[in-house]
Amino acid sequence: MIKLLTLLLEANLTGHYLERKELRGKILDIVLPREAYGGYDLSIVKNKLLPLLQQDLLNALKVVEGGTYGESQKNILGRIVFRPLLEKDGKSYPISLIISTESKTSKGEVYYVIIADNALITFILAPKYDLNQIELSLQSHAKLNKLVKPSKVVDSQSSIFTYNIHKLFDEEIEKEEESKIDPLTLPYKLKTTYRPGSSFTHEKFGTGKITAASSGGSRSGDPDSRGIVDWVEVDFDKPYLKGGEFLKTRKLEKIYSSQYFKESLSEGKQVGTLYHFTDETGIEGILKSNQLLASTTNASHVSLTRDKDGWHVGTLDNIFRISLDGNKISNNYKIQPYSWSQFDRGLGDTESEEAVLTDKITHIKGYIISILIDQSLSRLMGVNIESLINLLKEKNIPYEFK
Repeated sequence: MIKLLTLLLEANLTGHYLERKELRGKILDIVLPREAYGGYDLSIVKNKLLPLLQQDLLNALKVVEGGTYGESQKNILGRIVFRPLLEKDGKSYPISLIISTESKTSKGEVYYVIIADNALITFILAPKYDLNQIELSLQSHAKLNKLVKPSKVVDSQSSIFTYNIHKLFDEEIEKEEESKIDPLTLPYKLKTTYRPGSSFTHEKFGTGKITAASSGGSRSGDPDSRGIVDWVEVDFDKPYLKGGEFLKTRKLEKIYSSQYFKESLSEGKQVGTLYHFTDETGIEGILKSNQLLASTTNASHVSLTRDKDGWHVGTLDNIFRISLDGNKISNNYKIQPYSWSQFDRGLGDTESEEAVLTDKITHIKGYIISILIDQSLSRLMGVNIESLINLLKEKNIPYEFK
């Protein structure tokens, strides 16, 4: 019954679309403006970017293929699917993709799908992100295929995929260098948090007031799960000249908190990957609060499992499977195997269950490895996948579809 309803909801994938996807959906190479990668080895940048681009493109297509398009009964739609950008120092640059077409290679910056009568007709890589040109292409396609319908370009923020070039390399640098940091060598006074309005003491600039800060927790200035605040902006009451103008504040990046050094000294046990299954409301709450709460208000533990296939234990709403780094969790929380009867549930033993002995796991983003989405069930339950994907992209959390 579930499969039948899912098929009725899905858009039709024409043979022509599938052929074009198979050929044009393989990214062979990329072209970047020099200013987008200056300071980095281009070949290494490409090696890091290409697999990310390919996976994100496939994920974006799965979302579109699982949609329904009632509007396509009256209009021929050009749905923008994938527009990748490379970010460097606050500026975004288009990534040109090189693909094979029927007779040659082609280069373009944005993919779109043509949809008519709730069917995906074809898959196109446009040379530039130019909605007027895409509109003209739609009209030409409609005329060629004798489709007597007005054309309409559909665009949204979910089609934009941004890749920060510094972050592509920062993770490796952090792994190599963070273990070497001595808190006594830091040029500023170590604090637990760096919230706006609080003081900040720097050996070079003196003492000032924090005016703004990134957020790794529930409030601006709270460290993330590593114990690091990405940046703080401080007014030291010492204006200075930069770029031909006087500035009042200084932006300082990668600020360590006392939490970082406490966590780096702790030793956890080897637990491996743990899983948490949840519904639409649950995943949204987890991502927005950056916390994983116990299932009931008075519970003494957060329940996780080692069973990656435990999708629908107890409810059909478990659309999302969160994969968590159990080793990292054990650095900060006590974990022990348990059975339901151990916690007075009287439901028997479950060998794969693990109890994290706390009423909530904070800074949960730092423990998330990836999130797997049951796409068929999400459609059946009417879940707004696009808004959740935007949230996952905003939080820079990897995801894939089942």
